Amino acid sequence: MKPLLLTLGIATSTTILAQIDTDNKDWFTYDLTSDILIETPAGYETDWRSNGHHFSFMFEKMWSKGRIGISGGLGFSSNNFYNNLRITTQENTGDQQYALLTDTASYRYNKVTSQYIDIPIEIRYRTTPNTKGRFFRLYAGVRVGVRVHSYSQYVTEEVDIRYGNLDDLNRFRYGLYARIGYSFISLYGYYGLTGLFQNGEFTLPDGSTAELKRAIPVSFGISFTI
Repeated sequence: MKPLLLTLGIATSTTILAQIDTDNKDWFTYDLTSDILIETPAGYETDWRSNGHHFSFMFEKMWSKGRIGISGGLGFSSNNFYNNLRITTQENTGDQQYALLTDTASYRYNKVTSQYIDIPIEIRYRTTPNTKGRFFRLYAGVRVGVRVHSYSQYVTEEVDIRYGNLDDLNRFRYGLYARIGYSFISLYGYYGLTGLFQNGEFTLPDGSTAELKRAIPVSFGISFTI
């Protein structure tokens, strides 16, 4: 199902790119976000430093005197989830192992990073530009992506340890997003329709097992467009 969605996204985006508007306005977007995971197991804690960086190159086709249209393109996303869940990889099997870090004073930070090539497709609405070329925008769309890199990182005063190629993370992802703003600045929000993990579980202090499949990524922040 997920590969099919990615294929449909590529086909739709290719169709849109073939209809490039020579007066394309918001062709490049950078989203700076604060990232969290919701529906996480008990004991999981998100660090305030969690952040995301999203770059999108977009082309559009506008109607209704340039106020309503559709846009598609290509993007890259890097999401950094700082938390107390340490992920390591067994050297022999490559399997991921999970453990909750209970003593936060014993390390500087711990995080998992996921990076995706994205295909964003969005519906665009904007007002007529004023004499300075500025306008109000409301864009809403879907982002489909394939994971190209991932790693966990655990840092103390003495060590900096990374484990790469975390296969327990979802290979494909998709989610909904929106931008609302004026001039070159907008508010941005993203809600994942797939979890960050496709597999993964760890043992809680009471001996019970908690799954990670329900952990949904959510991002909110600021967009800059040109």
